[in-house]
Amino acid sequence: MKYLCEKDISNISGGIAPWLISTGIGCGLGSISYGYSAYKNSNFSLLGLGYACDVGALSSVATGSLISAAGGGWIGNLTQRPGMLGLGYGVQQANPWK
Repeated sequence: MKYLCEKDISNISGGIAPWLISTGIGCGLGSISYGYSAYKNSNFSLLGLGYACDVGALSSVATGSLISAAGGGWIGNLTQRPGMLGLGYGVQQANPWK
């Protein structure tokens, strides 16, 4: 079995940055969506905001991972993104604090 040397490890691409960016964007979009809904209905709660942020972050990370697993590119986006966006929307609608 071949051992990895420091040079091999430093050449690995990717890292945690795409996950952090995706999480931030998903959380932001979920929070904006919840804020708009709470503004329209005059009912705001921090639990609802946290739920919306968590669902947005998790669905965003899951979508990115599935697109990568499907090979990336337009095929990965075409096959994975619509279903994950629909799932995220459905879970957001089930928010018990909305």
